[in-house]
Amino acid sequence: AAANAEEKPTPMQVDDGGEKTPGHLAWGMFDVPDTDVEITLIKLPKGKNCTLVPTPEAVRNGFYNLKDIKMVLEQSLIRTRATLSVNDCVHTWHRGKKFDLVVKDVTPSGFGAVSCINTDIEVDFSAPEGMEEEEEEESADKPKAEASGAKSSSSFAPGSGYRLSDGPPRSSQESSDMPETAPTPAADLPDEPPADQKENVCTVQIRGDGATGRRRFDIKATTMKDLFAFASVSCNLNDVEGKSFRLVTRFPRRVFEDANDANLEEAGIGQGQEMFMVERL
Repeated sequence: AAANAEEKPTPMQVDDGGEKTPGHLAWGMFDVPDTDVEITLIKLPKGKNCTLVPTPEAVRNGFYNLKDIKMVLEQSLIRTRATLSVNDCVHTWHRGKKFDLVVKDVTPSGFGAVSCINTDIEVDFSAPEGMEEEEEEESADKPKAEASGAKSSSSFAPGSGYRLSDGPPRSSQESSDMPETAPTPAADLPDEPPADQKENVCTVQIRGDGATGRRRFDIKATTMKDLFAFASVSCNLNDVEGKSFRLVTRFPRRVFEDANDANLEEAGIGQGQEMFMVERL
């Protein structure tokens, strides 16, 4: 019995006449093409525009009922992604619900991919395939009178793409119901720095009351009074002197309350990019 046990080969000693494997289980299971693989390092252009299409599941979760799509996309698109490629699936979360968006196209489109680093991408939305046809069929079945009198319960109609910087389009009924407001007073702002100027230039983005503004400033020639006036005009605050609001930054939080004659550099705003949120006092 001992002799038979010594003669019986172990699994590692079995030789079936085939090729020896180098240790990987998949070796020899498929043919490897004898072709050269060329790898090229490219520099992706900065993205300017992209079109996102919500998945059917995102539509069922109420994507078109979201009031602030910019807030939903801020974390997932702007801060967590380095690139965007066509057919990418962007995962977003809002209040415990998941909304998946598929990248339909990007601009520039040379490589089918763009960089998201240090750039401001304008986002358009498109309806999922088949939804536009279904909407046309449903609207054709309804009487014209009923269609003209119906009100949309959603703040964002499927298929009506718009840019995040513009906000969702208002219906004619909503426009007629809104009271007329006094025109926003113009602000006497210094000229923007030339496009070729790189030193002492800060690109400022203002967000507040559902509006945004973006502009380049010379941090040595622009005062805090100019910055507050720009925020007032961009967000329709009707307060170019900045008495009813303040500007704050995130991460870290900094608060600017004085619309004085100190320039941006003296106030602690350096060259590069800054985003300010408007907080009412």
